[in-house]
Amino acid sequence: MPTKRFQEAYERAKALNVLLRADDPRLRGAVKIIHVDGSILFYEFAFAERRPYDGLNPTGPRAGWWFIFTEHHGFHVYATDEVKISQYKITNIQYHDE
Repeated sequence: MPTKRFQEAYERAKALNVLLRADDPRLRGAVKIIHVDGSILFYEFAFAERRPYDGLNPTGPRAGWWFIFTEHHGFHVYATDEVKISQYKITNIQYHDE
């Protein structure tokens, strides 16, 4: 069962996701998520925001949450000590017929 803090963070991310538009310029990027077990997720057309825990030391080992917003894969919430995040800019998109 998720903790109360996770549920609160999830609800915050959900509220922000509702306001996100498909043409938001922040979605012109990509996010790589590396979990502590070594598994990797890579989302194009995505961005990440780091959010502190409310009322706790913002520099502590569990200093907050990563909110990951994607254009086509919803949003995700991780504790900052559960994952490593890298963000990339997408600068040139070209589509070719096969």
